[in-house]
Amino acid sequence: MHWFWLLLGYFVAQALAQVLGFISGFIIVRNVTPGDYALYTIVMTMGPVVTMLSDVGIGTGISGIGRKIWQDNERMGSLVQTALLMRRRFAILGFLVIGPVLFWMLVRNHATYLVSLLLLPMVFAGTWYQLTSSVMRMVVQLRQQIAFLRNQGLIVSVSRFVLIVLFAYCIFINVTLAILIGTFGFGLDAWLMTRQVKPQIQWHAPPNEEYRKTILSAVWRQAPLTVYFCIQSQVSIWLISIFGSAHQVADIGAATRIGMLFQFMGPLYSVVLVPRFARNNGRSRLRVQYWGIITSQLAIISVAVLFVMLFPQPFLWMLGPQYQHLGYLLWLVMLSSGINSFLGLTVGMNFCKGWIPPAWISIPLEVVTQIVLILLLDFSKTVNVVIFACLSSLPPIIFTMIYTMYNLAKEPEQVSS
Repeated sequence: MHWFWLLLGYFVAQALAQVLGFISGFIIVRNVTPGDYALYTIVMTMGPVVTMLSDVGIGTGISGIGRKIWQDNERMGSLVQTALLMRRRFAILGFLVIGPVLFWMLVRNHATYLVSLLLLPMVFAGTWYQLTSSVMRMVVQLRQQIAFLRNQGLIVSVSRFVLIVLFAYCIFINVTLAILIGTFGFGLDAWLMTRQVKPQIQWHAPPNEEYRKTILSAVWRQAPLTVYFCIQSQVSIWLISIFGSAHQVADIGAATRIGMLFQFMGPLYSVVLVPRFARNNGRSRLRVQYWGIITSQLAIISVAVLFVMLFPQPFLWMLGPQYQHLGYLLWLVMLSSGINSFLGLTVGMNFCKGWIPPAWISIPLEVVTQIVLILLLDFSKTVNVVIFACLSSLPPIIFTMIYTMYNLAKEPEQVSS
């Protein structure tokens, strides 16, 4: 009964945090110009690319090690220090690769050189904070410290929401201030996470060479997939940036805000269901758990897309008068967001178990699909960019699920400890 009330309180808090984030996004959409929102969309698209390139399998490696030693404070201390060291080195390398691309995309969409140079360090700082926070979150999630996750999420969300409302309605907001507030939120999140984890592990434990080698083995297996996923997941914004206009980028970014509805179910999967899937063993138990998780998300996606298709007007009102022409696009963007959310779930469930699909099969399969779509579609039309995003995600979903079934079949039939 204690766990029931604890989880209920957590999900209520997470729902409130997601609502505040959802509203914050629409406040920004309604209070900045389409030109500024195009730049905001590019930054919010490329920032996660830097984060993914800073991981390239490190998260999978530390999750695999952490679920075996999560009760040992000294070993967890060594694992945390090893992960932080590796992630920060990869972060610098990732930013050196993506930074010039981001700068070019900003200038290509009419950002001044000064604004572009101001945004770059904000993106890097946000990435740095997110990487620190994700390592600490691994400890908190494995130890199921639900009450802290509840309170911490609320503090960060409320703080960010208050700042956005204050600047948007009482002072002034533009793309630079919007990104700065986001970076502040990432920094607050990292500070709270570190303060929670630091006293409960051997913080000054030295990095462990054995852990480093184990994590690197996951990196070498996952890196090709991660690098390709960085390109594939953001290819829609890249295509519209190259073949379209800044206003089309703003249209895609604004419509994608509706797809953020899927964030409401994110905590249930990422904090509770997927970590429990990672910790469990036994073929039958894992199979039932796997199908239960993915079918529940498919049902939610289907209902959400149908609702937006039938009732677009409330969502157009949320976007504001500058985006009333996007009614035809909303349900399709919602479908695209749902498909990407589903892909992320299937990939995440594989990675949390250390099941890395062979890149020599998955990448060529997706590349061929995208080449065919590029030859068939006119990317100067916004709707075709969204169709491309939907269709290009289907082959990796199918392949990932087939690979999961293959690994589940190899699991021994045993009861989880």
